[in-house]
Amino acid sequence: MTTALHPDLENALFQAFEHLCRYASISSIRENIRAHTPPVSESLIPHSIATLRRMQTAHQSHIEIMEAVTHSEPKKTSQTSQVISPLDMKAFFKAIRKKSSKSHIKWLLWEFDDNLDGVIGWEEFRTGCSRNLSDSEGLALNQLFHIAIFLVCVPDETSSISMLELIDKLQKLRGTERIVEKVVLNLESLEKEPARRLSLKEFLEKMSADLPETYAKVDFL
Repeated sequence: MTTALHPDLENALFQAFEHLCRYASISSIRENIRAHTPPVSESLIPHSIATLRRMQTAHQSHIEIMEAVTHSEPKKTSQTSQVISPLDMKAFFKAIRKKSSKSHIKWLLWEFDDNLDGVIGWEEFRTGCSRNLSDSEGLALNQLFHIAIFLVCVPDETSSISMLELIDKLQKLRGTERIVEKVVLNLESLEKEPARRLSLKEFLEKMSADLPETYAKVDFL
């Protein structure tokens, strides 16, 4: 049985869910923009105000496109059909430069996939996180949960955070006592350098150190 989440924590997890469930489409658009944006070299530095304005206009158009895509998604509630798909997680792992097999992604989604449809809806995501937050035996499946926890503290998955900052942000959210204990335990090796920045990739490796080495090779779905 899962426990109720404090509204602040639930809202933070909801934002993490929103971020993940549109990752593949956002990533595709970003790559398309980059592919059609030539690099600026010294030979292309504008020598007139008119040229500079044209370049600024083009750059602003790209920004507006990204903002429009980011805000075009309808607001999600427990009744919406937005989901985290295998393609979203594939694009996500690519962004953080973490190798991940198809089987690994299936496993990761299966942890929260209560109706076994291959994707994760908000209620499944919320329930899975709640299971982990109330888990006192260390038995809850937690790979996707660890990603969610990092995103709660660092909305940009390509950024980094220190152990002290991570723990401080988690402690400000009611209901995170058990995950804070686990973070402290798993990041014990960083106690001598608590201000060192930690990437999401490093965080996941340390938090998943107790998983069997062959877990990513098991294709059970």
